[in-house]
Amino acid sequence: MLEILITLIIAFILALIFGNYLYKIASCKKTIFDFIFNPIDNLIYKICAIDRKNMTWQKYSLHLIAFNALVAIFSFVIFYL
Repeated sequence: MLEILITLIIAFILALIFGNYLYKIASCKKTIFDFIFNPIDNLIYKICAIDRKNMTWQKYSLHLIAFNALVAIFSFVIFYL
């Protein structure tokens, strides 16, 4: 019984820590790991020629539908041809 309680307490503490970190990432707030990950992100963005500005919901929806269509076609080709 004690092992289960300790496991639940550890899981709860980790959920709080990682949840807070993911919230900061999703809302574009500063985190303690920015000095490590920002140079890596910037390098990847330069190599892939990615624009850092956010997409509108219309543009995001269009790209999501187009990507899903490509995956559906690719899956069809793999499984049925």
